[in-house]
This record gives sequence, structure tokens and C-alpha cells, in this order.
Amino acid sequence: MEAAIAAHPGIADAAVIAKDDRLIAYLTLTPTTPTSPTSATTSPTSATPISANAADAVGRAGGAGEREGGVLEGLRRRLRGRLPGHLLPSQFIVVPAIPRTAHGKVDQAALPPPDRRTGEHVPPVGAVETALARVWAQALRVPEVGRTDNFFELGGHSLLAASVVAQTRRVLGVEVPLRALLESADLSDLAALIEGHRVTEDDPDLAAEAALPADLVTLAKTREVLATPATSPSAVLVTGATGFLGAHLVAQLAARTEADILCLVRASDEREAAARVLDNLRSHGLEADPARIVGVPGDLAQERYGMTPDAFAALARRTGVICHNGGRVNFAESYARLRPVNVAGTLEAMRLAALGGSRLHLVSTLGVFLGDAHRGRPVTELDPPDDPEGLGSGYDQSKWVADRLAREGRTAGLRVSVHRPARVSGDSRTGRGNAGDYFSRLLATCAALGAVPDLPFEEDLAPVDYVAAGIAHLVVTSDADGEHHYFNGATISYAGIARAMGADLMPWGRWRSAVLEGGERLPLAPFAATLPEQTPRFERPLFDCGRTEKLLSAAGITCPPADTALLDRYLGHLAAGRE
Repeated sequence: MEAAIAAHPGIADAAVIAKDDRLIAYLTLTPTTPTSPTSATTSPTSATPISANAADAVGRAGGAGEREGGVLEGLRRRLRGRLPGHLLPSQFIVVPAIPRTAHGKVDQAALPPPDRRTGEHVPPVGAVETALARVWAQALRVPEVGRTDNFFELGGHSLLAASVVAQTRRVLGVEVPLRALLESADLSDLAALIEGHRVTEDDPDLAAEAALPADLVTLAKTREVLATPATSPSAVLVTGATGFLGAHLVAQLAARTEADILCLVRASDEREAAARVLDNLRSHGLEADPARIVGVPGDLAQERYGMTPDAFAALARRTGVICHNGGRVNFAESYARLRPVNVAGTLEAMRLAALGGSRLHLVSTLGVFLGDAHRGRPVTELDPPDDPEGLGSGYDQSKWVADRLAREGRTAGLRVSVHRPARVSGDSRTGRGNAGDYFSRLLATCAALGAVPDLPFEEDLAPVDYVAAGIAHLVVTSDADGEHHYFNGATISYAGIARAMGADLMPWGRWRSAVLEGGERLPLAPFAATLPEQTPRFERPLFDCGRTEKLLSAAGITCPPADTALLDRYLGHLAAGRE
């Protein structure tokens, strides 16, 4: 969020904090943007508060000038196109400077307090806006909803979104995709989508999106191969190091090589970037030599990751191998929302590899095979995912384009390996998983309800320690191009999950109703809006990962089965976390 705000040419610095279940953005304007007399004082507590849904009131808030109001309204429009609704700040406060501690962190105690001003109420216009306003007001339990109100700023969340979508269908007779609600700037924006019959976005032309840019074709042909082989790199660049799989990749790479681990992280400086990586390692019960963890401030969504051309070239020269694991994971967002990080970020990793002559290891997903062409059919590492028809989520579409671009880059002359995990579950030894992901929340919700949904398919669980060890091993030992798949063929049924938990097996409709009735007390609440009314059915490809398993087995790396013993470790860790 801060990077998206600071990218606006009128913003010099930004900090976003969570306050009373709201996101508050504090901003400083560039010197070329005149500030009001109030916000130009030297004290950081002198501020201009700006309501996110009252653009017309911007100039009146705290005496802010017209130029300031224009910058902030432009910023709001920019953020609408880059951030989902629930990540839009509910208030913008202009300050002369962002107060920071001696360590460079934001000094929240020195920031002026936000207020609850939200600007003047703008009544809904027309039948559709009026109907939507009633639906929102009832769901959000507020007295009135205006046409410039944002669903999340009024207190909405994913659980309420599910009921709003259902009630909108009943009232207006229109099927409004959840994504339309999540990404609408305000009530009038959603109404315009409905009235214009544009509630379903046009499908992106994925084949066109996957065309390799001309500059990359040229770079690939003229690249200089590093003298240092991939089997003994002096430095490995890792993106996504502050994520779940990223933490395990950093730990495994640090254990398997003497190389410095360069970690591209959104941060104000190298020290903060390294600290974020080390904090993430500790949060997952992992460790690495701090002296070898090198923080590299950068943003996957920005050109050259937000670096100057010289800094980007210097990073390319320093890097021996790139492990591009970073990305934005959100199955409710559109391709357009995910493209800046998942697609453009991969293109920048390819440019970095071309500039330095280093090998690129792209961490993709087996989700690129979930389209119509491969459903129910055998898929091995030798089968390219060339047909994206039928990919159901913007996330899988964005990963398919990135996957295809990387392979096109290899054809053009880059050295590229692609790693495709399926579901990455918790550590098989400790049971520690990603508490925020869907499956962990599903297990915790089943435990809380004492019931498991009766679903007609089985789940694959590839433990993170296996996936990370496999990728890291190939990153530091393999100098050959190719694809590597990580799917646990020893799957487990939902009946098996119920037996392992000692829980009831409940029909999907009843179980879904119990989740919705449970509300925010249940761990699955953030995903409740995505639960379909009809029983989910999932016909996946028949993944054969024999080539990858043979390579890894020779190095002593094997995947444990998704059996009762593994599930017991996961449930044990979840139970310990609740105590």
C-alpha cells in the first residue's frame, strides 16, 4: 500500500497504519505541490485529514488548497486501479513529515490522530443505487449509505460481502460477481457496472499478454553468461522472502550454499529489508546466519523493482542465480489487479537475469494446468501448459502468463527453470503451517465446528519443507533447463480428514450454512464470501511428477504421504496455537 501511494508523483513519503479496524494513510507532498498554511507547519501533528470517499470535500478539509485536493483525488483514483477495495485507506492525512524513530521506523505515537469525518452524505441516484444502498445499509447496520461510500470503509468485510452479493441477486435479479463488489470504488461504481451490464469483466487475451517484449528478446540474445557456474553462486537473489514458502526457501538456500542470500523486500532501506526477512524466518520457527541475509529494498510491481538503472544493473552483476518466488496470491481478484506483481514482476526478473547472465528459477504453480485442456488427463513435467482456456481465477491466469513468458524467454536464449508446486501445506516435521491460508483455516474451522464438509474429491498436501528443499536443491545444484513439479500423489479424502479429526462428515450445504452463521469467530471467515452454494466439484489433471521425484530422491528429498499422521501433526499445531 505504501509503495502504491509513494509511486504517485505528487507524494514524497507515505505511511499506512491500522487504527480501530481502519487503514489510515499519512502523506507528505512533493515540494512542487503547495500545501495549506495548516499543513505547512513544522510540527508533525499539524495535519490535513482527507476522507477517502469525499473527494469534493478535499479542498475544505483543514484548509487544504485546490492543488493539494487535486493530488489527493488523483491519488485515490490511482489506488482504485491498483489496490482491492479492502486495502484502500479510509482516510488520508497530509503532514509536513512522516515522523520516524532512530531506526527508521514510523513513530506512530507522533502521528496526529485520525478523525471520523467522512464528508457529506451524497444520496444515491436512481433505482439501482437506491436498492444497493438499502442492501448495504441492512448488511452493514448503518442508517444510510451514499453513492460515494465504499463498502469496506463502512465496515464491510469478506463475510458480509457474501450476504451482500446474495441479497443483491434477490433484490435486483442480477448475478453480481464477488470480484465486482470487492473491486468497486464506491456504491455508484458498482451500480454503474450493473446498469451497464458489465458486471463480468472481459476475459483478458492471455496469449497476447504472454508475448515476450521486444527489449527482452534483444537482451536475451546479447546476454553475457556469468563465468561462475550456477552450482557455486556467490549470491542468490530471492523474491517473496517474507512469505510462507519464501521463509523456507531462504532457510534451505542458506543451509545448502555458502552464498549470500539477497532478499528483495518492500522496505525503506537495506537494514529494514533484512530485518523483515529475519523476523519472518523466526515467525516460522526457522533460522539463517544474519550475516548472509542481505536486504534489497524493492517493489515487484515497479519498473526495475523501483531501482535506478544503475542500481538494477549492479544487482544483476552481483546475482549468480535468481529464485523468483514473489507474487500476489488472491483468488478473488482479477487478472488486471494481479498483473503488475505477478506478470510485470516476472518480466523484471527476466530482465535482471538477462542483464547479469544469471539463471532464473521461476516458482510458478500447477494451477496453470487447471484449464479445460488438461482436466482429468495425465500431466508430466514434459507437458507444456500452452492452453489457458478455462482457467477460472485471475490468479491462475496471471501465473499462466508469467509461466509462458519465462518459457518464451528460454526459447529466446535465457537460462530458465520453472518450478510448479500444487498446494503447499505445513511443515511435515513440526506441523507448523501458514495459519492464514485457506487449508489451514479450513482445518481450524472444521475443528471448531466438529464437522468436515462431505466433498467428492481428495486433497493433495505437499509439505513446505519438501517443496522448499526440492527447489533449493535444484537452484544450487542444477545447471540444466527444465520444469519441475511438486504434487503429493498420496492424497487424502474429506472422509479421511473427518476420521482423523474424530469429526462428523456433513453435507456441503449444511456445513456452509454453519460457517456463514458462525461469522467472524470462525477462522474461515475471510474466505466465506467465496464458498459456493452448490457442492464444489474439482476434476484436476492426473499429475505425474516422476521426473522431479527421481531427481530429488537421489538427493534424499522425498515427499511424505498426506495421511492421518501428517494431518495429526497439523491439527496438533493448530490446537497448540489456540491454547
